[in-house]
Amino acid sequence: MKFRIAMAMMLAIIVLCATVQAGGRTKAINPPNDDNPNYTIPHSIGRGITDDIADSPGDTLGTTYYEYQSNGNVGNKVAKDELGGYHFCWMNGVGSVSGNRHVSYNFIDENGNRGFGNVGTYVNLNEGAGYTNLDVFSDSRAAVAFHNANNYVSTLGTDVGRGFGLFTLHDIPDVFPGSDDGYWPYCTIDNQDRIHVTCKINGEPSIALYTRSDDLGQNWTNTAVIDTLGQVGTQPVSSFVSDKVAILYLKGIPGDEFGTVG
Repeated sequence: MKFRIAMAMMLAIIVLCATVQAGGRTKAINPPNDDNPNYTIPHSIGRGITDDIADSPGDTLGTTYYEYQSNGNVGNKVAKDELGGYHFCWMNGVGSVSGNRHVSYNFIDENGNRGFGNVGTYVNLNEGAGYTNLDVFSDSRAAVAFHNANNYVSTLGTDVGRGFGLFTLHDIPDVFPGSDDGYWPYCTIDNQDRIHVTCKINGEPSIALYTRSDDLGQNWTNTAVIDTLGQVGTQPVSSFVSDKVAILYLKGIPGDEFGTVG
């Protein structure tokens, strides 16, 4: 009974000042607060756009039986584009946890018009897709990363237009000589619309890989090993004002028999 109640949760737009993740830039704002008027709450926004604050409980974007949406780190599942629209992605368990699994996408423009009602649309072609995150290009099109053992494994879907929900799927390089496929891709798009992706290869030890596309996903650099990992999630982040890119990840502490990460 718990799964039918808790996991068939509604995905809602709860665009609170401390919850919107978009594009990777963080800013502090001062919302009304009678108890402490000087208190600041971090607010993630897109590419230099003014802040929008809405009240909970928001509105429904879609449903899923998966309340466990991420491994290791959340990644960006909401992005605000240059025009003030919001792009959303999530892992959509259909029917039950053991049923079909897809990656869903929805879009709300700057006037509040939604692209795909309160359901969303699929990004993937084959069932089994999941563990997704996204970013947006400078022309406000979405790029959605996810993995699917039934098609490409690590995959990037790029929308044909802003909020169209028609995704071209790109096979992200996710192997290294002598290794298995890489899963759990995370993406960021920099100020020149270059796509940076990291993923993880299972094993002892686990390995983090990096690749980049300079032409919107058509071609990719050879995979490069970042490091060994202490946890699933790797998170690439990129600057809006320079060519700097950083990768965050958890590293196991050498000699720690309990597998502590630091």
